[in-house]
Amino acid sequence: MRLDKAWMIAALAAAVAVNASGCIVEVTFDPIGRDASIAGSWTIDGAAPTQASCDAAGISRVRVRFFEGSDFRDHPDLVFNCADGAFDTRPNAVVADGIWTMSLIPIDASGAVVVTDPATPRETFDTIVVGGHIDLTPVDFGTPIAASQYAASWTLNGTTPDATNCGEAGIDEVWVEFLDSAGAPIAGATDRFPCTQGSFTSALDPGDYAVRVMAIDSADAPIAMLLREDFTLTAGTTHTLFMGAPIDILYDLFDPRGMDASLDAAWTVGTTAADNLSCEVAGGTTVEFVLYDPADTNREEGIVVAMAPCGAGMFGSTGNIIAAGSYLFSVVLVDAANVEVGRADFSEVTLAAGQELDATGTDLRLADTTLAFEIEWEYMSSLGSFGSCTDAGVQTILWDVTLNGATTPIYMSPTVTEACETLLVFNTASGEPITPGTYDLYIEGERTAGGKEWQLDVGASCQVVVSNEGDLGLTSSARDCRLRYMP
Repeated sequence: MRLDKAWMIAALAAAVAVNASGCIVEVTFDPIGRDASIAGSWTIDGAAPTQASCDAAGISRVRVRFFEGSDFRDHPDLVFNCADGAFDTRPNAVVADGIWTMSLIPIDASGAVVVTDPATPRETFDTIVVGGHIDLTPVDFGTPIAASQYAASWTLNGTTPDATNCGEAGIDEVWVEFLDSAGAPIAGATDRFPCTQGSFTSALDPGDYAVRVMAIDSADAPIAMLLREDFTLTAGTTHTLFMGAPIDILYDLFDPRGMDASLDAAWTVGTTAADNLSCEVAGGTTVEFVLYDPADTNREEGIVVAMAPCGAGMFGSTGNIIAAGSYLFSVVLVDAANVEVGRADFSEVTLAAGQELDATGTDLRLADTTLAFEIEWEYMSSLGSFGSCTDAGVQTILWDVTLNGATTPIYMSPTVTEACETLLVFNTASGEPITPGTYDLYIEGERTAGGKEWQLDVGASCQVVVSNEGDLGLTSSARDCRLRYMP
């Protein structure tokens, strides 16, 4: 089974996004010349710019950027102070003869692009058709959005990189290659950093990305593939690779990362299908794929070769990320603090070049057996429609949980004024002895004290089954636990 990453719709779209964010670009066109003058103007949120409004927007200067396909070029003579609000190069002609696509780009004091909403439009002009003078359409930069960025850091054998250990490892640079939907590097879309730098934070346009982090020698040859990660960057945020932890570059030590074998995986969480809800209930956010030296039988010194969001339920590397060799293999579910909440261990595997590590059918066993009831409440104002208890108008709830049809509840709501809930979760981490069995929830909701306006349908069964320790027992559908409004 291969995971088709539908969000990587086109390599060209990704290349444009990356090139606009400071990656190395080989420019093959030149708009600088003496054939056409150019003029343009801009406002900020509909008003003429002032130094104060420019400062508030984080815009230092405005430049004219020329585009050709996935490449771009900034004209050195077409960059202006934000507070100027306009420019006109006449009588000087500064643009070469040709058909040019261009845009006004706001930048901050460091030269980084300031992302605005809406984004500035691109326009195309033919210098002959316009008679040797280009008038750009006035642009309003709208409401600036905080810059989006991505970041990473690295260590060498667990220590801060410096000239000595980078030299011992033979590593000159660390590269971040941006990949297309087939897992191949996008031409001209690689960020390069000196090994000794140890970390970076770089501007990047919002979007969906796949990247590969490589250790590179002085001849620009790869020494090791360190990390493959897919991520979504939203406007105004910073995404740190490897969950914010340093990427440890290992030399003269066990390191299964390489470019020989691929990885294909699909998982459930305690026998329950993995999605955003089941992962939230289990407390897990990220699935890590970990390889160990076969001699490490206690699995204490593993190396993460890939990771994926728990709720995705599957992962395909789309390229080779593992070195040929023999390994112990585990799939580990961790929470937002990188604390393990579940795992599946596999016996030793041997991989040759061109093979695939198949982890489909993995069931992540939870450290804390968990059961959860997802509840829907009928709206008072729209009978037949269901949603959260807050939207339905529920104020307080009463509930109890029985095991295997017993008459005495094993769990009860602590008070008669408990706040409304749409999800009730129990697990062994909080002290409840979750044992295998069938759990039934009785629940009612109140808008007024003693009213019992919301109740389960007659004969309805709000029930989950826990078969074994480490299971996640979750109602198969919220419809199993629908409460009708019955005043």
